[in-house]
Amino acid sequence: MTNLSLESAEPYQVVNYGLGGHYTPHIDAYRFDKVSSAFDKKNGNRLATMLMYLADVAAGGATAFVQLGIGVKPRVGDALFWYDVEPYDGSKAPQTFSFWHQKRKVDERTQHVGCPVLWGSKWIVTKWIRERNNVVTRYNTPG
Repeated sequence: MTNLSLESAEPYQVVNYGLGGHYTPHIDAYRFDKVSSAFDKKNGNRLATMLMYLADVAAGGATAFVQLGIGVKPRVGDALFWYDVEPYDGSKAPQTFSFWHQKRKVDERTQHVGCPVLWGSKWIVTKWIRERNNVVTRYNTPG
């Protein structure tokens, strides 16, 4: 669907939020001065996020993109996909993956929050796709 390589993607992460469960505002990608693990150095930043809802939530539990003013109510089978970093501007296409030279800018608009579950339980599975073996430019992204 995205033509992105999953070779350097992180394992699926399944999370359950019970009554009152929430997640504070955050961005899935990290800023370049915060790289510390060998995995990060080898695979690059989080390029994209795929979040899938595994259950309906009776009340609350929306995923809200703060800066965009968008809220998504969890419905079983629905999925969200977004790029965590801004695409290349097209001025200089990369020849090979070189994480330290790419230094893509984190897209601050992707800041999101898991709103509190008011009734029921929220189950999600997340897949983070890393930069290694993936090139995304403004010419091959939607929008």
